[in-house]
Amino acid sequence: MPLSVSTLKQRNILILIIIIFIAIFIALGLVGILSGLLGAIIIYVIFRPLNIYLQEKRKWNKGLSTALVMVLSFVCLIIPIFFLIKLISDRVI
Repeated sequence: MPLSVSTLKQRNILILIIIIFIAIFIALGLVGILSGLLGAIIIYVIFRPLNIYLQEKRKWNKGLSTALVMVLSFVCLIIPIFFLIKLISDRVI
């Protein structure tokens, strides 16, 4: 039986510490996109009932209902932002 430098418990603790450090570095790297992830979750929660309604009550195809919900969410987000930017830029110029 070969002699080992560390016991099984010490090796498991070392692996756990390495995994924790890697998780911390990944979390620090994801801080920049955290607001985007939270925004995507909020948009999903808002528009999911419409998608379910179109698929189950209206018997629409999944792809068609999803495409409609995506276009609708795009329109609901982009058009107000466009007009807000236009309003602000007219006042600045």
